[in-house]
Amino acid sequence: MAVKLGWEARMTIGELSRRGIAASEIARTLDVTEGAVRYHLRRQAAGAIDGRSLQRFRVEDWEAAIAVWLERRPDRERLNLAALHQWLVDEQGYPGSLRSVQRYFRARHPAPPQRARRRIETPPGAQAQGDWAEFPRLRVGGEIITLYAFHLELGHSRKDAVVWSRRKHLLCNRSPSDVLAPRMDFSVRAPVTASPDRRTSPSMSAA
Repeated sequence: MAVKLGWEARMTIGELSRRGIAASEIARTLDVTEGAVRYHLRRQAAGAIDGRSLQRFRVEDWEAAIAVWLERRPDRERLNLAALHQWLVDEQGYPGSLRSVQRYFRARHPAPPQRARRRIETPPGAQAQGDWAEFPRLRVGGEIITLYAFHLELGHSRKDAVVWSRRKHLLCNRSPSDVLAPRMDFSVRAPVTASPDRRTSPSMSAA
């Protein structure tokens, strides 16, 4: 009797065979018999289709109920197939297993392909990011005041530092920046055309 292998194992057999690996070696790699490997290779060469892929899903008879459940699901809530299966069993009399529901959703609602993302790294000393944070009603020396924290993080090493200030505008940008620059080996340029009361952060570049 032929060994029933999963889709991933069958695809692995085909790919390894195309790379010229012997059936005996493939069998040892997948921990199956050499006969099982040869059987699936013959089926793939003949273009055979796995009959299980043509079988009707048991849960298809409950598709209308599933549509209602999905419609009632709150927006952006993560799909919980275990909760759906329990609802089908309790409310709709579904006799099947959770596994059958999972197989149905994998076939009918495949996950969207993941988009490739490119990570851009800057060289040491080339980039940093600074920003302000407001902390109202702090008790400092018996006085209730609002303090501002200037937070700076280097782009390459992610090293960061914080300097506290009582005010937040261009005229006091210079103070925390001048404190941080010698410690972190970069230069700071504060825009000279902006109005003095404009709340912003300085631009930074490599020294």
